[in-house]
Amino acid sequence: MAAVSYELVRSARRTLAIQIHQDGRVEVRAPRRLPLYEIEAFVHSRQDWIRHHLDEIAARPARPEWGEGRVWWHLGEPLPVVCGESAMAPAGRGRKPSIWLDEASGELRVSPSLWQQKETLATALLQWQKGQAALWLPARMDTLVAGFGPDWVPADLRLRHMRSRWGSCSRDGRITLNTQLMSVPGNCIDYVICHELCHLREFNHSPRFHAWQDRLCPDWRLRRQEMAAWSDRLRAA
Repeated sequence: MAAVSYELVRSARRTLAIQIHQDGRVEVRAPRRLPLYEIEAFVHSRQDWIRHHLDEIAARPARPEWGEGRVWWHLGEPLPVVCGESAMAPAGRGRKPSIWLDEASGELRVSPSLWQQKETLATALLQWQKGQAALWLPARMDTLVAGFGPDWVPADLRLRHMRSRWGSCSRDGRITLNTQLMSVPGNCIDYVICHELCHLREFNHSPRFHAWQDRLCPDWRLRRQEMAAWSDRLRAA
């Protein structure tokens, strides 16, 4: 059996981790000074798991081109992505948007000029999602914190597109949320926000951390399962 090919990424992390991308790339993340033979032994010990996931990716049907049934998930709802003309931009608002949500039809409409640029459409959709996240996620954080009390206000809130994490919290109290959270339902977004807020009290996943989760989000275990299902759904979308 041939060895699994992988891309090695070294950083200041302490542990080894394997990430399998949806295009079939295998990425191994390792501490900077860890010997290569230990990394290769680690990958070898998990090659059956890696091949299983690669086989699953290979067996998935090819994604249709935009305009042939593709949808964009937004707050848990599948929005058909279609080509359409936008209404005239309101006075003082500048040029017409290239992507906008038609709430009447429940469709995500794309301007004809952008529709012709299939290679950049996915990037443009992510930018639209980033804009939605800037409008929605800070407001949702503020609402939750208002209910929990002023002691739960994070030092800062940042939004960015992340490939493998829904959120993170630094030791100095800065919370980062993945803009792709805009794909999942609101109750899942609340779960992720509460999870990161709990790290303001416990910078680990110990029983004490789970006790804080029980306080802020009593049904967090069910929501965690729902988030796992959404992760699988979005990977296949």
